[in-house]
Amino acid sequence: MKFTLSFALVGILLAVGRVESHGYMREPIARTSIQLRPEFGTNQPYWWDNTGVWCCNVNQDMQYSTCGRCGDAPGETTANQGGIYDKGVIVKNYTSGSIIQVIGNWDAPHYGSFEVELCPNQQETDNCFTKLPIVGGSETVRIDDRMCVPHFTGTVEVTALV
Repeated sequence: MKFTLSFALVGILLAVGRVESHGYMREPIARTSIQLRPEFGTNQPYWWDNTGVWCCNVNQDMQYSTCGRCGDAPGETTANQGGIYDKGVIVKNYTSGSIIQVIGNWDAPHYGSFEVELCPNQQETDNCFTKLPIVGGSETVRIDDRMCVPHFTGTVEVTALV
């Protein structure tokens, strides 16, 4: 079985949990950051704050959050598949059972953690995402398959099983 990821899926892959860190998916590139990769030839509009995609800057209690999966404010879908920030570009393809590398770039990390999720469907829905096992990386892997976000500016590498 082959999994196809567009940034939409990738942006959703890294869910920053319970903190307000500033970062983006560098590899595979996130839908809200695709303008940083000119080889994809995308056009505006772009998400203006690609390192601060967290519920459109609407504070949320993460236990009861109604924030969109791709960083949208409650009720909005601009960053979802088919939204104005979705350029329809497939940036990576993965094969089931493979080990993948995901790189997050953190401009203003504030600790916390992130996890990797994948939707095997071509059409994204909130129910299609499955949390992937993290098998290694550049930071501490928690027992619940989350990678710790350090308190420094730079990159964090995650190795996950598809």
